[in-house]
Amino acid sequence: MTVNDLCVKAKYQIYSRAAIKGNSRRNNIHTAILEAIASHRAAIASSPDN
Repeated sequence: MTVNDLCVKAKYQIYSRAAIKGNSRRNNIHTAILEAIASHRAAIASSPDN
């Protein structure tokens, strides 16, 4: 599993979670972006290539 795969997976999980919450769309997207960045950094940090 590559870092990109992990990011895509995380992004879909975040968007589905945001949809379930049903808060304002704009707020959800902002949160999703921040969470995606955080998960991306975590994936890079835990990647054996690093």
